[in-house]
Amino acid sequence: MRIIFLSYEQEARAMSLLAKKFDKGGDEVLLGQCDYYDFNDTWGVHDFFDSEQFGSWVDSANEHERLFKKDWEVDWSYLKRFEKEYCVTKSIQQLLMTDPIIARHHHFRYPYYTPIDKQSRQYYWLEVILKWCEKVKKEFDPELAVTFGRNYLIKNVFAQFSESSKLNMCTIIRSRVGKTCHVVENFGYGTSKSVKKFVNNEQDGEGFEDARKKVNNFQQSGDEKGLYNAKSYDKIKKKNLYTNTDIVRYVINRTKGFILSAVRNTNSLDFWNQNSFYGQSLLTYAFFLTIAAKRIKYRLSNKFREDIPDRPFIYLPLHTIPESSTLTLTTEYYEGDIIRYVSKELPAKFIVAVKENPNMVGLRPNHFYKKISSIPNVEVLDPGIPSKRLITLSEGVTGISGTALLEASILGRPTHCFGHPEFEKILDYQGHSGFASFVEKAKKQEHPRVNRKVIKYLQYISEHGHELPLRDIQTWKDEGSIRGQIQDMENMIKQFVANNSEIK
Repeated sequence: MRIIFLSYEQEARAMSLLAKKFDKGGDEVLLGQCDYYDFNDTWGVHDFFDSEQFGSWVDSANEHERLFKKDWEVDWSYLKRFEKEYCVTKSIQQLLMTDPIIARHHHFRYPYYTPIDKQSRQYYWLEVILKWCEKVKKEFDPELAVTFGRNYLIKNVFAQFSESSKLNMCTIIRSRVGKTCHVVENFGYGTSKSVKKFVNNEQDGEGFEDARKKVNNFQQSGDEKGLYNAKSYDKIKKKNLYTNTDIVRYVINRTKGFILSAVRNTNSLDFWNQNSFYGQSLLTYAFFLTIAAKRIKYRLSNKFREDIPDRPFIYLPLHTIPESSTLTLTTEYYEGDIIRYVSKELPAKFIVAVKENPNMVGLRPNHFYKKISSIPNVEVLDPGIPSKRLITLSEGVTGISGTALLEASILGRPTHCFGHPEFEKILDYQGHSGFASFVEKAKKQEHPRVNRKVIKYLQYISEHGHELPLRDIQTWKDEGSIRGQIQDMENMIKQFVANNSEIK
């Protein structure tokens, strides 16, 4: 079988080891590097490939060089042809928005990522990458594409190949329950067929009662306990999101990066000038210092509302941007637009309780908060308030595709999503068309009740998932531990292949 492994930055290390396993088993493998600046080998993965004697990989280095040419022109006929032939769940424009480097206008990171000088250049760069993806697909002709997670553009392009052709997709995603990961065949865009089939099965099986106990345990646990051990939960529990030590450490690390950038000024990355990926280094360094300053200001004079609203409210948690929730799992890319939409659809006396994501303090600009705070029935809450407390006290939870929606379903609150999370089908309502029904259910203010499908979903995760520190694997945090996990990932993929008769 021909298998293409799609990796981004540091996850290429684990991916290459996994690819070698399948190569030794008789499969034909190719690793596709999905970060455009791979040519610069910022992460040292090329040296790692050499040390592991792994040579079956490709990147888009040659395509990157074309970005700097002055005699470029968008091939609109190609983009139209590509959209017609391959795009199923996302259009060309939506594919463009899955990339935080090409589409930079919706995630507040200027000057870290510089705006491309002309709008049409965005489409030219998209065209170049799409042609590279199509070339790799046609030349290698993979039967299976394997990814860790769902970011960014190139993985999304291959997901469209999978939707429109016979290419099978195998994505290992975090289940959002502990450290458990599971495999999905649809890139995790909405609920996969295998999960739907399991959840809709009327027979409960032996693990159903264990899953019910997990629901009860989560409901009875404290406010600060989430479904998985995110760092922010510990900080919220200690009522100290950003300590002085945290801020100083952040500044030190960014200063080190700035100095290293100056020392290692190689290839086409000019330290004194912005390039097509990053801003001018001094401006970028100033950008990071501004983030630190905003976090100090947050500690000294918190402008967010720190108490619970005294009126009925719909809870709307914001996301870390950019991440898969706002790049891949939705076609709603502007959270401000969602807040405005929700606010105008609510009945009298109801308010929207918007809580900032703890990771975004200092990153999101102040004008964002001022705009949404000016809406009469919108309250912007302190990111230090436990999300679980807000879920419990709310009349319902809405959002794009965040974990709070899954937690709300376990806590028995009405749920609604604008995106397509992997647990979409266990939520009560979806999309703009389902929002009015969601509001009607929230207005009834009924006693919390857990849908049977929620318990079945947790049962599926328990029975088909594997404990994997996927984030550590993607960042190569603990090499010794990760090497020990490669066999587990190989087994997960082989089991996936065995369960799918369509795959040879």
